[in-house]
Amino acid sequence: MTPLGQLKLEVMARGVVPDDGVRRSAIQGTEGAGELKEISLALAEDFFVTTRVCKAGSDALPLSWQNGGPVLHVANAERPVALLPRPKFFSQLQAPSGAVTGDISLDGYCLNIYIKALPQENKLSRDESQVLSWVRSAFAEESTSFVQINMDYCESPDRGFRLLDPLVRSIKKNFRTFVALRGFAPEDFTGLDRVYASGVDVLILPLEGFSRSAQLEEIMPSEHGHRALEYAAGVFPQGSVMTELNYDASQLDLLYNKVDLLTQKNILPFLILPASGLLAEDYEAFRDVVEQMDQSAQRQRLPLKWLFPSVRHASALDARFYLEAPEKAKLATRPVYKSTLGKTASEGFAALRRALRVKNISDSYESSGL
Repeated sequence: MTPLGQLKLEVMARGVVPDDGVRRSAIQGTEGAGELKEISLALAEDFFVTTRVCKAGSDALPLSWQNGGPVLHVANAERPVALLPRPKFFSQLQAPSGAVTGDISLDGYCLNIYIKALPQENKLSRDESQVLSWVRSAFAEESTSFVQINMDYCESPDRGFRLLDPLVRSIKKNFRTFVALRGFAPEDFTGLDRVYASGVDVLILPLEGFSRSAQLEEIMPSEHGHRALEYAAGVFPQGSVMTELNYDASQLDLLYNKVDLLTQKNILPFLILPASGLLAEDYEAFRDVVEQMDQSAQRQRLPLKWLFPSVRHASALDARFYLEAPEKAKLATRPVYKSTLGKTASEGFAALRRALRVKNISDSYESSGL
């Protein structure tokens, strides 16, 4: 039977044609929704896809509303799926076209917040109160389980992390949640100690997730990113430092080597799904890379509890959705943010570990006379 990972990539490649029932449900409670351009589905518990909405008559997959729920029609079969509704508070951020501003997005259980540092003005692009209101609304609607802050590139040597510190501390103070940070490595790696001390639980420093230009390569060579990841792996708990790799079917051996080298250094890779998806004839090579990530993480005995299922990544956490039949597929482990007991234990351990590391750094500064 076709793995759900293969189905996900095909849905991304072909798009869907929703009927009126699906359209009505998808925009329910959203004012000024305008034309529905994309839709997010749960193909199974903990396994999501977002794809474009196409017009009838195209090669897109039909998506119909039957017996109170959406059904995806593929390969002469019908598969019940679930709509991932857009949070109601998103309507506050809608433009007249119905599009949500680029400041926030929802990826499965993760609330993504996009922020720029403005060092000349000594502030972030969004006020702390505004960000806290988004987080509060997301948790009130139970539409998210944790928060990821995505920092745009900043020319400041610390990449703007200094300005981020108060916001992270405020989120941790006001909400019982884990915070992930995705951004660029600072010039001085000790800035990563401060990031950890502020309360960031998961650090993502993409090696290939950002569009790299000649100018950016000159400012921040990829070698710098590798060294930053290695340094961060010595600061953050095992399994909580991650990076992103592009999928390139023409360089599979190189990709296998990257995966192994990263996991050997306690760094977990995400594999970025091709934006245009993949059809069945191209799936096997992609599947093999996912299997490599899964096996490599197992060989290094890396904990996967800090990973999270994503619409745009594959990882060792959800590898079974790409490797096994749908009825057997599930996450490799229960993420900390989904388990009340695990969350409580991890919060306590993380707070203790963070306090001890901050004390050690402070002692080091004092002993050096700084």
